[in-house]
Amino acid sequence: MVGNVRKVARLTRRSRHRVDLSHPARSPLGSTVVNCEPTETEFAEAAELFGLHPLAVEDAVQAHQRPKLESYGDVLFAVLAVVPLGRPLETLSTKPLRAVDPAIRAHFRDVADHQARVTDQITAFDALIDSILQAHLAQVAVAQNDDARRITAWAAIIAVPTMVTGMYGMNLDHMPELRWRFGYPLASGVLAVACFFLYRGFKRNGWL
Repeated sequence: MVGNVRKVARLTRRSRHRVDLSHPARSPLGSTVVNCEPTETEFAEAAELFGLHPLAVEDAVQAHQRPKLESYGDVLFAVLAVVPLGRPLETLSTKPLRAVDPAIRAHFRDVADHQARVTDQITAFDALIDSILQAHLAQVAVAQNDDARRITAWAAIIAVPTMVTGMYGMNLDHMPELRWRFGYPLASGVLAVACFFLYRGFKRNGWL
């Protein structure tokens, strides 16, 4: 591809009527290829001008390709997405390619180092966010466990008077202390003492 660009530049310098390819209005390719994704018809002119491989043209027209680096003779086709650029940069910085000047490999190695550092930082941030999320979920689980224990403790405390009052609520004739004058105060006192000791026990164990 570099060789074709140089040939086009030499032909342009030799011609009497020079064409300014940098100006959209004068460029034979127009401004569509630069400003947005080209169609197959629009890109066919560029493919014919530079002698591009049909597979490279197909990948260039079809958007959202995976990052990759492919060599088609003198043409080097590169697709760049954001994170998985390690392998293409490694190919550009280590493998001898006809379209890449050996003097530029050092710059590609520098770019590869920056990319690797940024990727490591992203990985570290992802791990940190995951750790924070797991810690938060653990705190939520502990809080839910504490709430469940409190509910269980209060339910156990309330169960004692509920059971006793439920038994005396049956209004049977032959029940102990049913017609005794001090039956009600005694039952109320026993229930209060039982609930107090249950509360103390749950409080001591950290359930309340």
